[in-house]
Amino acid sequence: MDYYINNSNDTIQGYIQKNNYQNVFIKEDGVIKSYTPAQIKSFTYFGGKGTENKFVSIPGENRFFNVITEGRISLYADAVTDFYDRSVSTQYQILKNNKLIYFKSLSPRKRINELISDCPSVYDDFNLHKKYKTRQIIEIVEAYNQCKKYK
Repeated sequence: MDYYINNSNDTIQGYIQKNNYQNVFIKEDGVIKSYTPAQIKSFTYFGGKGTENKFVSIPGENRFFNVITEGRISLYADAVTDFYDRSVSTQYQILKNNKLIYFKSLSPRKRINELISDCPSVYDDFNLHKKYKTRQIIEIVEAYNQCKKYK
């Protein structure tokens, strides 16, 4: 069953009806209620084949963020529709040290280097050993979060 966590850290079960990133509509006890990011901390729903989809609110932001992975760096993603050709692409956001960074395609190598510079093993794998490409942001963040030694 789907659920959300309110600002008092209570877990409340319900059914997620709709999410438009600014509001989530949850059916509780037969009644559909609308919540904003200021009203709840997170919500989770289960899609086809039991896929877990978690969204969180971040203080100071007025939208929900789709969680890809959480840790020392948390990675979020959402679908962005191009205004002109209606094509859909993925846009990533990264949270590190309570600072939200919108990860765009301009200078991704420089941005990644800034984010992982305090983990020498992942930094070297990215820069010297070319283990990762810039488009492998999920793998880079997961490796960073498993780092054994931070500077």
